[in-house]
Parts: sequence; structure tokens; C-alpha cells
Amino acid sequence: MKTVSFYQTKPAPDTIRRSAVLQVPHKDPVELYLEVPASYGRDLTPYNDFLVVLIVFRLIESHWGDGDWFVAGELDERLVRQVEEYSRIWSFNFPRLYQPIRLHCESLHTPTPNTLQSKEAIAAFSGGVDACFNLYGHEHKLFGLSSLDIRRCLTLHGADIPLEDQETFSRVVTNIDNTLIQKGLPPTIPVRTNFRTKGEHVWEHCASSVLLASLMMFSGRFHFGSYGTNDPCLLSCSRGLSYETDHLLLPSYFEAYGSGSTQGRTERCSLICRDTILMSHLRVCWQKGACGGNCGVCEKCQRTLLNFIAAGYRGQLPFQHAFDADLLFSEQPFDDERVSMYEDILTYDKSHHTLPVELKKRLQRELLYFHRRCQNRSKVSRFLLRFAILFLPLSSWRKSARKRLYLNFRQIP
Repeated sequence: MKTVSFYQTKPAPDTIRRSAVLQVPHKDPVELYLEVPASYGRDLTPYNDFLVVLIVFRLIESHWGDGDWFVAGELDERLVRQVEEYSRIWSFNFPRLYQPIRLHCESLHTPTPNTLQSKEAIAAFSGGVDACFNLYGHEHKLFGLSSLDIRRCLTLHGADIPLEDQETFSRVVTNIDNTLIQKGLPPTIPVRTNFRTKGEHVWEHCASSVLLASLMMFSGRFHFGSYGTNDPCLLSCSRGLSYETDHLLLPSYFEAYGSGSTQGRTERCSLICRDTILMSHLRVCWQKGACGGNCGVCEKCQRTLLNFIAAGYRGQLPFQHAFDADLLFSEQPFDDERVSMYEDILTYDKSHHTLPVELKKRLQRELLYFHRRCQNRSKVSRFLLRFAILFLPLSSWRKSARKRLYLNFRQIP
């Protein structure tokens, strides 16, 4: 049977590594880990539940054969039930990639649920728009009773910055520390993971589990965690950081809140631009040549500059190049995700009228061109399908079925 084992090691005198090892018959074992400086060892949880969250997308991969896994250790009973439900949801949406799983544990524990009145929390912080809005929102109590008292932050190494690029990560951590210290917070906790180096995966799906696992790792001290979400709450299980499924990755003793699910990216920019400390070290670029900053020329950098223009911000931004509409719209084609982000900009501008008229018209033209191109592609696909149905050589006894099928497709608009 396929097994999962948990280990704690010290690969270096000043480092603690908590890892999960997947062992499958006739295959090499796969080790996935989270690694932190040893000075934070007293804050780490004694439980291994966070490691199951870390590897959940590896467990549910369809190529493993059956979905039964034996867990050599103790897990939270509620988390086991929820992870199995999590696997059923994702396998339903992506049946070619994932499958439902069943976890057979040596033992189950039921920790006392968190009933503390204190809202001290740890937050994931990368320096980007989502992370800055998360910090800003909790500081200014924008989330009502869900607002937390952020006391520490962690930064993940091995997500957008490769593990081998220590120089860039050190530069990013320095900028983040400058921001946090000015906000009255301690320096960030660097957390390393090798998740992206092990096997093929869809990072957009796995991002939430890796991030939540990193926060849960510190549940020895904190019972609350927080992180910034990518997109507004759209009820479709298509990527990680999903409003519908994130809660299924939380055990009974830890709570985590994702902020930004009800705000568009432009609205988030309009709020964080009020805080000069957050703006001074804003980092949104993941290009290799950015060296821990913002290259200013990639699509994401230019789109973020457009977000701030739409938000009415006209101050200095930490980008190497200014906004250039020709540069932004030279990259074609758009995809559905980016189109939704540009539509968010136009939606925000309808109420605030902060975009220059010519820029607004050009953005509308580009979006209209994208939608027309999608329609034309759909028409071509339907034509080719009709052509194949009509002329594909079939046996005589199936001709009547072919004719009926072709007539049905002719009714497609």
C-alpha cells in the first residue's frame, strides 16, 4: 500500500526541517518539506496535520492508481474527513488530474477547538498587492469580527522565487523587513519549501495548500493565520486560494482567513496606496530579471501600474519603468483570467472616472477585439466539426445516425 511518513530533521545546525515522505511500491520515495530557522522551533506545532495539507495535491494525483493511502502517524480527525471531501471536489472538477482519496491513519486525535479570545495571528507576506491589502485590512479593521491582530509574518521561498536563487530571495526579505519594521512588526520568518521542484503539478491549484501549510506550521503559538487572495469570490473551483474549498484544509485547532475575496484588485490598490510604508517596497513581479524588484515591462507590472492609475494614484511607484499603453497592449493574445482583471479596472472606473478617456477607450477596444476573436474561433471550430461529421467515412449502417447528428449541429448558432 502507498504510505505517508513524517519526519523532523536538522539539515543544518540552525535549521529545522519538517517533511512528509510519500512511498509507493516500485517507485522512488518523494520527500516534500517545509524548513525554518531553528530559532523559531518553539513556535512550531507538535502535530503533523500541516504536512498532509502541504502534500494534498500530490496525494490526489490520478497517476498513483487507487486512492488509498496509509498514514504512519496521528492526524486530526476533522482534517482527515475534510481532506477526503476536498479530494472529491477537485477530482470532480478535474477528473483527468485528480482522484478521490481515503486516508488510513495509525490514530486520530481531536485537539480542543480554538476558543481563545485573543486574535493574535501570523500572516503570509510577499510584499505584493494582495499581501499588502491583507496587512492593511487587518490593521484598519476592514473585516469586522474577522479582523486579526497580526503579530508575525512569514515569507515563502520556493514559490515564485526558486530555491537556488538565494540572492534574489535575500533581497526580497530585506525589503519586506524594512516594511514590517516600519509597521512596528518583527522581521519576517523565511520558510523554505521544495514543493515546486518535485514532480509536475499545476501551481495555480497547489498554491493555497502550500501557503496554508506554512501558516499551520506555526500553530504551536498562533491559532489564527491570514493571507491575501488573488481574485474576487467567483464560485468556481478552478484554482488554489478558492473561497469554496480553503476551509476544508483547516484542522479543528487552527483558523485562517483569506482577505480580498470581496474586493477587486483595483479597489485593493486604491486602499493600500494610502499607506506610504506599504507602497515604498511593493513587489508584484515574478520575472527572473526583476532581481527581487519590479521589472516594469512585463504584463503584470504594466497591468498593476494601470490598476493604480484607475485607483487615482499619481505618486511614485517602485517600478523600473513607467506605464506605457503600447507596451501593455503589445502582448497578445489575452487569456480569460487577464481579461477579467482588465474588466475589473473598467468596472471600478465606471464609479470613479479616474482613467484618462483615451486610455479607457483603448482598453475597451482591446477587450472587444478579444471577445470577437473568441467568437470567430468558436465559429471555426463548429465549422470544422460539421465538416468532419459530414465527410468522415463511416459504414453504411451508421449513415442515418451521422445525418441526424449533422442536422443537430446545424442548429448550433
